[in-house]
Amino acid sequence: MSWQKADVNAMLGLKYEGGSLMDPDSNASKSERSSIDPSDLDFRGSLTFYNIYMNVSKPPDEIALRAFEIMGSPPEVDEFTPMVLPGILTSIKAQRWTLCVPIRLSSSTFSNLLPLSEPRCGQLIGYSNRVFTPDQHEAINRLTDEYKQSYAKPCRDHGLWFPFFGIEFVAPANSREFSIAENKAANAGAVAGHGLVELARRASESGDFKHGKYKELQFFSLSMSDRVAILYMHWGEVPDEYLGKFVLSNVVELSDYSLANLEDLRALRRAVMNILNWGEGERLDLIRRRLDKYKEKLGQTELDENLSDYELVPGLKDEGDHDIFDALWPKLEG
Repeated sequence: MSWQKADVNAMLGLKYEGGSLMDPDSNASKSERSSIDPSDLDFRGSLTFYNIYMNVSKPPDEIALRAFEIMGSPPEVDEFTPMVLPGILTSIKAQRWTLCVPIRLSSSTFSNLLPLSEPRCGQLIGYSNRVFTPDQHEAINRLTDEYKQSYAKPCRDHGLWFPFFGIEFVAPANSREFSIAENKAANAGAVAGHGLVELARRASESGDFKHGKYKELQFFSLSMSDRVAILYMHWGEVPDEYLGKFVLSNVVELSDYSLANLEDLRALRRAVMNILNWGEGERLDLIRRRLDKYKEKLGQTELDENLSDYELVPGLKDEGDHDIFDALWPKLEG
């Protein structure tokens, strides 16, 4: 794995024309599209205009060390036990994030660029509605932008909050599909990460959320075919030079696994189990603490009636407990 900076535009054969990145071999014009999709050749090059960087920056030592600790921790259960999501976690499949706050452009200079498409993961894992107290749900209801889009809940009709793990299944031995999967993960991880940054900002006391102080591990993603799996880490930071106005979202490859190799399969399974444990433990505890602080700052202020669409109501879809890789893990028994 290389941490060297790369000119992604040159690598993809893209050129800058009239304020937008264009594929030189494409006849599609900007007017024919409403957003940039992960399958578009100009998607990767456009990410930098939204402060999203893939395999460009070396992660801070403390974040890289924590990610590798999570991956390598001994499993808490037998390695052949089905990987059933605990009750506090839930997942959704192939749903567009229609309720989330989108990533903003880093400068008005590029205002004529197309927006990034709504994220969508093959499978997305986050927290179920039973995780949070009524007071915490009240804070979540207020964690929106001026358009009533949510920083915590990606999809209106599904009971999943604060996603932390995205999985993409790609066609066998197809490098282009892996590239698209990486694009999807970068987009999803950035949106999820921005929600965590906004929660941290609102939970902080005046002046406590200092620029350059926020650096956190935010999200993991996995792209896998029937032969290979690649695991990525996502972290966010708010550096001094950006004056707190923008978040830098970074994603780098952590490890790759050959699914034909038994030891690699075991290592991948251990890593995924540990990511789930991290999600239901350390990461959830931090979110709960910040929600409590944010609720304290809100005091007893009543919710705006316009936010009622986001309140917890019966009937939200929750796909329940299931083995997230039931098609893969039987290979371990062979």
